[in-house]
Amino acid sequence: KLEDDFWAIGAKATEEGVNCNIGTDPCTLGKKSDLTLVELSDADKKRRAEVVQDVVLVKWGKRCGKDCAQRWNETVGKVVGLQIPLDKL
Repeated sequence: KLEDDFWAIGAKATEEGVNCNIGTDPCTLGKKSDLTLVELSDADKKRRAEVVQDVVLVKWGKRCGKDCAQRWNETVGKVVGLQIPLDKL
């Protein structure tokens, strides 16, 4: 139950953050602005996945250490469908 509540709060804050940035309601958590919402293209999504896999996870894995990265792969990585390439650490 508590976990569900936190996910709901996060979703509401994210939605309102976007709403406030583009000047629409509901916007109760901030001030309205007039930015334009631009959806990610398929190329953008592909590039984001590449950066997460090849840069973010590798750098984090180096800081965490090979054993830690391997444990992450076996637990969190399985859940989120990502793996830290241990040969790059």
